[in-house]
This record gives sequence, structure tokens and C-alpha cells, in this order.
Amino acid sequence: MFASRAVGPSLLAALLLAAPLPAQRALSQRALPPGAKVPAAFLQMRPRVGDTLRMRLDQQVEMSGSARVGDVDSTITVTTRTRVLTHSVVERSEAAGTTMLAVTDSVLVSSTKGDRPIVAEQARPGLQGRRVQLLVAPDGATRVVGGGEDLAPELHSAFQQMPAMLPRDAVAVGDSWTRTMSFPGAGPVGKAGRAAGLVAVFRLDSLTRDGELAHVSLRGTLSRDGVADPTQHGLTVAMTGAVVGSMVIDRRRGWLTDAHTTLTVRSTVAPRPGAGAQPMKLRMKVTQWLRAL
Repeated sequence: MFASRAVGPSLLAALLLAAPLPAQRALSQRALPPGAKVPAAFLQMRPRVGDTLRMRLDQQVEMSGSARVGDVDSTITVTTRTRVLTHSVVERSEAAGTTMLAVTDSVLVSSTKGDRPIVAEQARPGLQGRRVQLLVAPDGATRVVGGGEDLAPELHSAFQQMPAMLPRDAVAVGDSWTRTMSFPGAGPVGKAGRAAGLVAVFRLDSLTRDGELAHVSLRGTLSRDGVADPTQHGLTVAMTGAVVGSMVIDRRRGWLTDAHTTLTVRSTVAPRPGAGAQPMKLRMKVTQWLRAL
């Protein structure tokens, strides 16, 4: 029922990445008098040219499916854990964005079906050393501009293209902003012309007194109406879900320090009318921890 490989929702990686303006525009609260309004701050993807950014991504994907076969309810659960270590070299910075060369240092994968291991944790030599060139826009939109051909599933969450996530204007503590986007992996748009849509609300929760660290939280909901999928033999797929997370941004360094997200998705897959089969219920829970080393 399930492939024993890592699921890499690029959306979650996008939600975890945010960076400030260069140091000369860093916010400082130490000089503010008591009761003064905290000035607004920009959140942008602007790492410095020449920097090497080392990251570790730990991901767990739990997928379960249940269906009724005759008089018996059958449920299968597969859990896959992936660890990816990467380093990225910032090559150049322009008004349109920053070009980075990302390199996979190591990949570990393990998978279980129920309580039984089906893939032992192992290094993936074929994935180590993979080089991908990325273009990162100030608002966080990221696209692969080189080396992304035949990218392995285990690397999707580290390197796949990401939508814009960050506010275009300065934000103050307590401010929030909303982004709406299609959900990766939700399948093609059905005949109604609508894919699964994720509405995510971000909030700048706090800044340290020197403005160096920014704490951002996010909450989002996912929904897709039950529409027939022409590429899946007329199956109808309905989907709902939620995502919650938090992150800490090092404004001086210009990069992410620590971030956690959890995404839960529930789907109902119904056969085409007259097929005589029962609907299948699916559940996916993705937990990610991304941190700088």
C-alpha cells in the first residue's frame, strides 16, 4: 500500500526558512525607552556571500491506510525516518535573490511496517555528495536552477522548489501574515479545477532585546474538495489537514537556528461510481526538525 521511502513535502521546508536583512539594518531594542513601540523589522532570505551554512533535517513520516474488505477492516501503518545533513555555500547575491550551492553530506533512512523493520537504517552512498544549485528570493521563494534532475525522494524536503512564504513589508512583534498555496503531493487538480489549498498564518511572536533572535510561529489548515482525479481511474479524493510549527531565526547570522513543524493530513479515496469497492481512509503525519549546525 505504501512505498517504503521518505516523503519530502517541500512545503514544510519552506515554512522553516526565514532570514533577516543584513547586519547594518538589524533591529536593536536596547536603546528604546520604556513603553516605546517596537519598530518593525524585515524578514528576508539574505545570507551573506561566502558563508557556508550547515543544516540537519530530521523527519518522520507516519502513513496509515484502512479499508473494509468484505466483513474485515484492514489497516496498514508504515513509518519512515530520514536524516539529511547538508551544507550550502552562498555564491552570489543580487536584487532578485541569492544563489547557493547545496551539497548533501549524508542521508540515513529507516522504515518499519507496524513494529517490523522493512528497511534497516543505512547510509545512502548514491545520495551523498549530490550538488544542487538554488536561487532563493528575498520572500523565501526557492527554485532549483541546476542539478535537480532526477532528484531522489529522500532529498525533496531539503532541495525541492518552495513557494514564497515571508512578508514583503516590515512586521512588528505581534504582527501576522497569511500565505495560501497548493499542497505538494496532493495530486493533480481535479476536473473542478481546484487542488488542495494550504492556508498558513505566520506570526512574529518576539525578538530578543538586542534584536538578534526572532521567534516566529505558524498555524495552517489544508483542504481539498472531493473531486474526481482523471489520472487515477476516476477516484475521488477529499483531503483535510493542519500544520503547526515554530522557528528561531538568527538575525545576525542571517539564517535559521532551529525549527519544528508537524503536519497531519487525513484523506478519503472513493472509487468511481459503480466500481463496487469501499472507500479507503488515509492518514499521514509528518514531523520535521530542522536546525543549523
